[in-house]
Amino acid sequence: MQGGNVSGKAMMPSRIEADIRDRIASRPLRQLLDHWFVARQDRLMPARADIDPTAIAPAIGHVWLMEAVPSESSFRYRLAGEDINMVYGFSLAGKLLEEVHAPDSLEGIRERLDRVVQGPCILYSHGRTRYRNGPESQHDRLVLPLSKDGRTVTDLIGVTKYAFGRDVRPGDLLHHVVDEVTVFPLT
Repeated sequence: MQGGNVSGKAMMPSRIEADIRDRIASRPLRQLLDHWFVARQDRLMPARADIDPTAIAPAIGHVWLMEAVPSESSFRYRLAGEDINMVYGFSLAGKLLEEVHAPDSLEGIRERLDRVVQGPCILYSHGRTRYRNGPESQHDRLVLPLSKDGRTVTDLIGVTKYAFGRDVRPGDLLHHVVDEVTVFPLT
């Protein structure tokens, strides 16, 4: 639903919403983005409790949720969809960023996530994914901020759409190369 609101009345999309939608072709990314804009209503960003899993059901396998853990200068995965867990070969739920990602990838990942928290902003990235038993493929990722008080980012919800062939098995992910990052500041 583009430019929608909770009452169901159609609204003109905001400039930022239109700009982001112009960049994103992936259906799961658009589904989460559309719901996020509806859930935020007139606030800067919605709360985690405002996200309705049934509203993003077609994308849920690609969705992940993490909370900021300032005391550890890290992030903890609260949940991840089946497609995300399959790529990694285990459930990401409850794991810190450092327990999931290779040390050589952590700095870039943390930098992008911190950018969303500090902005706050919406982050879209596109890149390549390397697997053990398959050719290199593409991935698209959208990271959206969530806030308990409407001002301070406490959680992140994202969606990652991997394009992989049937030769990829659970846990085959080697690493991501991010080729493009686009940031959309929230105002």
